[in-house]
Amino acid sequence: MDEPTVFIIDDDVNTRLSIGALVQSMNVRTECFESAELFLAADLLNRPGCVVTDLRMLGLSGLDLLEILAGSETALQIVVITAYASIPDAVRAVQCGAISFLEKSCQERELWQAINVALSKNNTLRLATQQKELDNSALASLTADEQIVLKLIAKGQSNKQVAIGLDIGLRTVEDRRRRIFRKLDVSSFAELMRMVVKAEQETKTA
Repeated sequence: MDEPTVFIIDDDVNTRLSIGALVQSMNVRTECFESAELFLAADLLNRPGCVVTDLRMLGLSGLDLLEILAGSETALQIVVITAYASIPDAVRAVQCGAISFLEKSCQERELWQAINVALSKNNTLRLATQQKELDNSALASLTADEQIVLKLIAKGQSNKQVAIGLDIGLRTVEDRRRRIFRKLDVSSFAELMRMVVKAEQETKTA
């Protein structure tokens, strides 16, 4: 399911209905939960969308939920909304990754703006993850010989230098280079280098 959903978590039914009505008026799907435990049990962390959660609830609080999601690999962004705002809570929420920290008395326009920002960031993160998976799959499709040639040309060696270093024919290097470009779906050396550098950086930070 690729359609984004706003997951509303609040133990007050009127708040759930109010926020749900606002989001639906913007033609965005909603799903409501009366507790963080029920939301987590639904196993929705890989779905596109965002979360709007109350701060103080029975059981897990909104801050507890933020900390749990921060320790996961979900791209869901969190909007915290509360009737009992405090500076320490706001600071902690932002430190845990909340996209916004709002009071329940805020205007609908302000709440929708926060939700819209959260949805946009979620989409950006999901697209980046999908591109990373495509790039990794493409790099993994290279043969061992192609990977060797890729490493050498990435170091700035010319086709002739690669041929001499590997003791193979120049035409063989050119053929492998063409296959590399085709498999990685790049049309220039600059595009190739961006993909290689990005993959190396992700490997170092993994």
